[in-house]
Amino acid sequence: MPDGVRLAADVYLPAGPGPFPTILHQTRYYRAVGMRRGFGWVALARAMDTDFVTRQRFLAAGYAWVSVCVRGSGASFGASPFPWARAEISDGAQVLDWIVAQPWSDGAVGSTGISYAGTSAEHLAASGHRALRAIAPRFSCFDVYPDVAFPGGIRLRSFTESWGALNRLLDSGDVAGAVALNLRLSGRAVADLGPGFRWLRWAAHPAAQALVRTGVRAVSYGAAAVGGDRAGLAAAVREHAANEDIDEGARRVAFRDDPGLSVAVPEATVDDFSPHRGVDALRASGIPVLSVSGWLDGGYAGAAVKRHRALGHAGSRLILGPWNHGGADDASPYTEHGPAREDHAATLLAFFDHHLRGRSSDASPVSYYTLGEERWKSAATWPPPHVTSVRYHLAADGLVEGAPPPGQREYTVDPDVGTGHRARWDSLLGLKAPIGTADAAGLCRRALTFTSAPLARDLVITGSPRLTVSLRSSEPDGGVFAYLLDVSPSGAPTVLTEGMLRIAHRHPDGAPSYLRGASRPLDAGQVAELCIELLPVSAVVRTGHSLRLALTGADAHHFEAVGRAAMWTVLTGAAAVLELPVEGAAPQPGLAFSG
Repeated sequence: MPDGVRLAADVYLPAGPGPFPTILHQTRYYRAVGMRRGFGWVALARAMDTDFVTRQRFLAAGYAWVSVCVRGSGASFGASPFPWARAEISDGAQVLDWIVAQPWSDGAVGSTGISYAGTSAEHLAASGHRALRAIAPRFSCFDVYPDVAFPGGIRLRSFTESWGALNRLLDSGDVAGAVALNLRLSGRAVADLGPGFRWLRWAAHPAAQALVRTGVRAVSYGAAAVGGDRAGLAAAVREHAANEDIDEGARRVAFRDDPGLSVAVPEATVDDFSPHRGVDALRASGIPVLSVSGWLDGGYAGAAVKRHRALGHAGSRLILGPWNHGGADDASPYTEHGPAREDHAATLLAFFDHHLRGRSSDASPVSYYTLGEERWKSAATWPPPHVTSVRYHLAADGLVEGAPPPGQREYTVDPDVGTGHRARWDSLLGLKAPIGTADAAGLCRRALTFTSAPLARDLVITGSPRLTVSLRSSEPDGGVFAYLLDVSPSGAPTVLTEGMLRIAHRHPDGAPSYLRGASRPLDAGQVAELCIELLPVSAVVRTGHSLRLALTGADAHHFEAVGRAAMWTVLTGAAAVLELPVEGAAPQPGLAFSG
């Protein structure tokens, strides 16, 4: 790089004379794992390579593939003050220059990746580089503050702590520690499941953790060294010691515009590395974007929707499926958990073939999967044009469609209520566990709930539900967590989606800015008017089932506590509204995902 930092890269070329279009993949989770001599047969390297299958498909289709460890990670040199820092983003454009100068390159490049690598692709596109023709950010954030770091303005503690710990292990070259950490978190997540998950529970035991670390160290030395240069790898890892800890940075800030995230760049805020800040440049570039996420992918389904709606490029697509983070598993709560049935690689290949090779495509701009119906649908926009609004009101005795008289419900906030260790937020950690809400019934017992009468017809909710409600609190601040559930005739609840908001972030028009200067703690006796947008979803609630809204003041398993436990008075009546986006006329059906 121009500042002398050397990046580690692997170049994979397909058979044939070339030149080839190229896919660039930039990751901080090792472009490859280095295996010790004689242990190449161990599946560890492939298990940690989330794009192995995709890369093989692209190579077979005649694409070159370039994988790069971003600066401060893997076998690359340098250090990082925070994710996607300015120098790291600039590196991507330099790598593009290098690719198009190679004799095997035909000058057309696309970029893709899951999670961190997807965001790297999005930052790359904002550079407007002439060689970049299309990007596919998959299962990744768009606006870092509300999408992953502080959903609703509340720190996602479980993620920043675990992700920070994982990064420290990887950056120090301790791949064994990283594997053990993942297995420990996965084992905790399945503590209440049956004998099929016995091995994961065993892997979380301290003795098993020691065995895992010993075994992984015996077969792997960390990130793959470039050209076998283990001394160079060691030198690169020593430079990573200057990387800053993202969890420590997150603990130093609370609002979107708070400086102090980084010691090396003290003026930096979360927005300094958020892709949404570059949306004007990305829009001006005209680069088509394929946004992919899953309904159980943390807050990233909302991120994918925001990205797609902000761009409006011809050729851009949005795909929302029944997946966990990364899309390896189907996570529909209405079907048995298992490997994803959809061919992710085929969809990516069709997208890049269209934009890098000029091949025809009849793919729909929006493809989404309806849970419960268990089928794919197509639309021209998101929300789909056939979606209308249905309003339910919070009443003293539940959820009702007509406007009820004014009333109120009392609730004592339970600071220990949570959603388990395999909820959508745990999905972001790549756990080897089925993702869902572990104990929806337990959540409902400890929440303030409003339940409708059994439905007289199927209700297909597609979009982002919105809750408008007012409450008085005994404390000046706090978190409000809202869950939308489907309740079966037997009384079994299923969480469909959720949203949250720190009370101090409330805004009259419902769109919080998350800025420190706009925060409004409550005065004694003041009524807080809250508007909470829940994460997008598409799910059917069947005839005879009921809708339920559950309100809590905490999710102790995932979010940082805000203030002290409070007493709430929730005001019910005509102004307390749960607005549901509901499908009207039938959408176009079909397995549009792979188009």
